[in-house]
Amino acid sequence: MIKTGVDISVWNGSVNWDVLSKKADFVMIKASEGDLTDSAFAHNWANARAAKMSRGAYLFYRCGVSPVIQAQTFLTALGGDRGELPYVVDVEDTAANHRPWTEDMVNDLRQCLAILENNRGAKPLIYTANWYWHTNIVSGGWATAYGLWICDIVTPLTDGKPILTGQWEKAAMWQYSGDGNGRGADYGVQSRDIDLDILFEEVSGMEYDSPVGTAEDRAGITVWPTGWVDATGYAAWYTATGVGCYHTGADLNLNIPFWDADNGSPVYSVADGLVVYAERNSPWGVDNAIVVIKHAATWSRYAHVRNITVRAGDNIMRGQKIAMISNGGGRYPNHLHFDIAAIDLGTTPGDWPGADLDRLKKSYLDPLAYIIENHKPGKAQSEQGDYEVLGIGRVRVRAAPGTASSIIGAISTGKVVNVKAVSQGWARVDLAAGGSLVRMDTEIEIPLCGFMSVDCLRKKS
Repeated sequence: MIKTGVDISVWNGSVNWDVLSKKADFVMIKASEGDLTDSAFAHNWANARAAKMSRGAYLFYRCGVSPVIQAQTFLTALGGDRGELPYVVDVEDTAANHRPWTEDMVNDLRQCLAILENNRGAKPLIYTANWYWHTNIVSGGWATAYGLWICDIVTPLTDGKPILTGQWEKAAMWQYSGDGNGRGADYGVQSRDIDLDILFEEVSGMEYDSPVGTAEDRAGITVWPTGWVDATGYAAWYTATGVGCYHTGADLNLNIPFWDADNGSPVYSVADGLVVYAERNSPWGVDNAIVVIKHAATWSRYAHVRNITVRAGDNIMRGQKIAMISNGGGRYPNHLHFDIAAIDLGTTPGDWPGADLDRLKKSYLDPLAYIIENHKPGKAQSEQGDYEVLGIGRVRVRAAPGTASSIIGAISTGKVVNVKAVSQGWARVDLAAGGSLVRMDTEIEIPLCGFMSVDCLRKKS
């Protein structure tokens, strides 16, 4: 699946988002450069979201600037709204051009990438050009673990694929034009020139999990999770509605250890995205609420749900609870109807192709095959182990998760702490051993554990 997009920064001037959202499927927006925030980022980021475009943020990497500061500047600019596409580190600093990077320079870049990966739970993409990478990153085999956004403005788009660099075998994105042939106005931007890109969704770097099951289930190797079955199947002929039709996705059921054990089970977003619909939809069963989430180049739909915990406009994280399974009627009353679409279900949340199999296959993807293709096991939220504290100076430790909780003390960067669990961006840190925590109040008794933002931690190998 291929989607078209643009990348912009302050240099593109004002943007008519109504025009741009009709011309492009996605937009990559510069968030920071070195230790500076792009002055147009906050405005561009908010307006792209309002225009319901898939958004990605990129960090223009500067050699010689602390990788920790660069990562923190980037994450601070995002302010918790991570967008729908992977983070990107733009590697093209011409101040470090025409000479191989030293080992320390490469290690700094890798540290910046690791901090962003730790924050997102998924590896960022690397943006670079053939000439730059070959000139500067001599030993770059390690980089193939990251997706590639390649700048190749020489190869014609009609060739269908760019010329790759380093040891990469495929690209997630391709910047095929650096000026858009001077058609900036056609895309709604003030500047004459506009960078044009395409996204190859199947290797975009986005990770997908099952919408049901425990954290361990969804991080495991089995899709669907053990015990869950698809009672209908993608594109299967279906008569439960009383009218013959082809089924758009999966009907997920859990009937062990007892029948309808899935009633009230939590439903989770399969990937990062933007909620574009979360309402009741009358034709859809007894409990007829539907949630639709827009991802990088797809839409996921969750039907026959209740107790919805999100609303349209919410930025959603992979693995975030969005609702509970309820009664959809039919052979298996309590179940989750789940599908992944290539069409905008935000504007047509109740779409149902009926007996038109050709339209179904053009509009919907096999959800099981798609998640298996884009699922990377081992991302359970309860990951434990030793972590290094990252940052500048000291990092705060709180009594409970969340920035509103009281501060117990601080731990100096470079220290190693033992993490007992990770959930919703906060790590539960063992304080029983003592010695690392600088206490804010020497009169209080230090508890057995405290909480730190996962943005400030990196797992020790």
